[in-house]
Amino acid sequence: MRERVKEFLKKNKKASSLIAGFYTLLGNNRIRGRRGNKLMIENAYMKSCKISIHGKNNLIIIKDYGRLVHCSITIHGDNNRIILGEGVSAYLCEFYLEDKGNQIIVGKDTHINGKTHIACIEGCKIKIGERCLFSSEVVLRTGDSHSIINLDGTRINESRNIILGDHIWIGHRVTLTKGVVLGTNSIVATGAIVTKPFHKTNVILGGIPAKIIKKDINWDEQRI
Repeated sequence: MRERVKEFLKKNKKASSLIAGFYTLLGNNRIRGRRGNKLMIENAYMKSCKISIHGKNNLIIIKDYGRLVHCSITIHGDNNRIILGEGVSAYLCEFYLEDKGNQIIVGKDTHINGKTHIACIEGCKIKIGERCLFSSEVVLRTGDSHSIINLDGTRINESRNIILGDHIWIGHRVTLTKGVVLGTNSIVATGAIVTKPFHKTNVILGGIPAKIIKKDINWDEQRI
């Protein structure tokens, strides 16, 4: 039945837009800071979400059939971008951007299934590919929030991008720190802390700090 409803809505975009708008209007959402910023969320379903923007020329796009429940979007700064692709769903997810020129991009049909914190600061980018699957209590942060300096007073902990390929499964209580890259069709095991780039595809990462624990794998959301 659910699949039939989805197919109907995809074939009838006008009806989908009206239904999404109706549910979003009555969904106990709070949106502050529209002035001087652009929000494009007309054909997405939102319930009990909070959007708070402090700045100008920021852009939030939630594409068709997006579903956000108990999520928050907080922006402090100018010229930031959040783009959630078609069919993206998120539950209890915090999107946080601070400073200017940051980007959070989530590819189509990616699902965030539990409390997750995605923070982008100092003009960095977090890019998550298509068809990814997040468990709960996941953390992605492009920076450390505070400065680490050497004895000469020079800062040594600059922020860096986080880039995830397509079809990646992130397990429970995983942390991805600044500069992380993950290859397509990979898995990050429960409790892992990933601190460096892994460009190789089709691998399982695990441990603290994470390392490759198995190669030549793939995964399927269904138990086949």
